[in-house]
Amino acid sequence: RRTPLRVKQSLQFLTSGYRMDPAKVLQRRFTVKHDEMIIVKDIDFYSLCEHHCLPFFGKCHIAYMPDRDIVGLSKLPRLVEVFARRL
Repeated sequence: RRTPLRVKQSLQFLTSGYRMDPAKVLQRRFTVKHDEMIIVKDIDFYSLCEHHCLPFFGKCHIAYMPDRDIVGLSKLPRLVEVFARRL
């Protein structure tokens, strides 16, 4: 009897990235005198395939060159989650 509600809640969670603002995730930054590449590897994620509407998972890596400012390391996995929670 509750299956339709559970499916609805599951789909709302798996597409909740549309209600998240990526710019807000990266809003707080730290000013540093650092000009080397920053790399965060093996960020786990899971998402919903836009074509088949089936879940999938993987790992991703993010690298960027700072221009005076860096973001905290916890912000990058959070940013991945924002985009993984979209179709």
